Amino acid sequence: MRRERGFTLVESLVSTLVFGLIVGIVFGFLAPANKASNKVRLEAEMGNQGEMALSRLTRDTQSATSVANSATDTSLVLNLQRYASNGNLLDGQFDQVTYRKVGSSLTYSRSPITDQVVLRNLQDDVTLFSYFDASLADASGSLSNARVIRIALHTARSYGGRLLQARQTRDVRLRNAP
Repeated sequence: MRRERGFTLVESLVSTLVFGLIVGIVFGFLAPANKASNKVRLEAEMGNQGEMALSRLTRDTQSATSVANSATDTSLVLNLQRYASNGNLLDGQFDQVTYRKVGSSLTYSRSPITDQVVLRNLQDDVTLFSYFDASLADASGSLSNARVIRIALHTARSYGGRLLQARQTRDVRLRNAP
């Protein structure tokens, strides 16, 4: 008796089972690598978002002429000179720029913009803004003497049951202060 060309049902099932085991083993090795890749991507994203917020805060702080007396450790209120549409300074006219913590977000306000989110996932136990005079002595009691502002942005996000954190701190000098 001559055998027909092709596979029997048992041969097909055995080959499918072997192929399934091989695929399962390969995915077993790839899953942790994928999880680690996602963790690194999330940490980099948090760092980039913090750096963008810090750059924006630095630019406005360096452009400020003074810190308003309403500033606190969770809010930064800066006086910036106002410019005309042609780019010239308008003498004696200032805009107040406010960065403040609202919940776990850092927001930006400058008329007509109010509460634009600059950074999310801020930690609660961090002093965002510290104020120093020209000699780097504490100036939080007299904000009109503040010449250097320490900005500390600490963000955290949960990933895979773990807390991922990004911490960025920068001391910024008010360039245009008298």
